[in-house]
Amino acid sequence: MVKSRKPSARYLERARQLLLVIKIHEAVTRESNELSAAEKQLILNAMKIRRSQVTNAKPNAQTLPTLRYIESAVIQAFNEESGPDTEKFWRRISEAGLDFRRRDVVRDILERDRIKDRIEYDIVVDTADTLADMGKVTPAEAKRLQQLVARFERDERV
Repeated sequence: MVKSRKPSARYLERARQLLLVIKIHEAVTRESNELSAAEKQLILNAMKIRRSQVTNAKPNAQTLPTLRYIESAVIQAFNEESGPDTEKFWRRISEAGLDFRRRDVVRDILERDRIKDRIEYDIVVDTADTLADMGKVTPAEAKRLQQLVARFERDERV
């Protein structure tokens, strides 16, 4: 019989904070004047799934790397976007004293010149073309991101 392990105190605290982030995300979504009713419903459904992933995690999935993956999915749009909803989200995170910081993941990758994990890989693959089209990365940076994706795929056998 395999003994199930208890989650660490760090995991439990991070999970508690992530649930508060999800709650803030939902509130900002409901209050948004930028999103359509359909978009709001889609986001709220996604947050319901993320909450369930945290609260109903099997013992072997109660790890900090698992939480980091969920965190990335929860805050990705607020790291990539700008506007009133984004500013409201980060202000509320700060006011709640939560240990979450806004990151420019693509800029971090370019400065580091390396994609460090699957989460960053997914972000680059999902957003690189849009960022280039919007002028948020230069053509040279867009090319470098493509090279970094190829290197990550080769090294990690994606």
